[in-house]
Amino acid sequence: SSGINAEYGDYTSGQKSYSDTVNFKVEGIDLQSVKGIEGFPLSSTSIKIIWLAPSVDVDGYNVYNATSNELISTVTNTEVTVDRLLPATDYSFQIQAYATNTKGAFSRTFVVHTDVGVPDPVSKLDCLNKNGKAVLTWH
Repeated sequence: SSGINAEYGDYTSGQKSYSDTVNFKVEGIDLQSVKGIEGFPLSSTSIKIIWLAPSVDVDGYNVYNATSNELISTVTNTEVTVDRLLPATDYSFQIQAYATNTKGAFSRTFVVHTDVGVPDPVSKLDCLNKNGKAVLTWH
């Protein structure tokens, strides 16, 4: 938000006065698309996306799945963690800044690949002798 002093007065008499500072927020400004987007896997099922804020004040950011155009998250900072994803999968995203009554342009589409999943540990490991040969079984 910015502040200005508003001038008012009786101009015919040459008298002028000034108001106190008036704070305002510009609406309907042309928001740029966010830049500097990076994404990286946190695990086989989650990723983190970070980006640079535009040069104008914004209220927050919408994060979209670029393939389905589904809104995934709305955040007020310049990062988001997306989870409940599939291992070893490419995901496409776009970020959109917004301010009151204004939405910015969509960012470029970018792709993040989740890590390969690691299988759960083996349980109930047994070694059996079957006709002189070792046979391993597990659950």
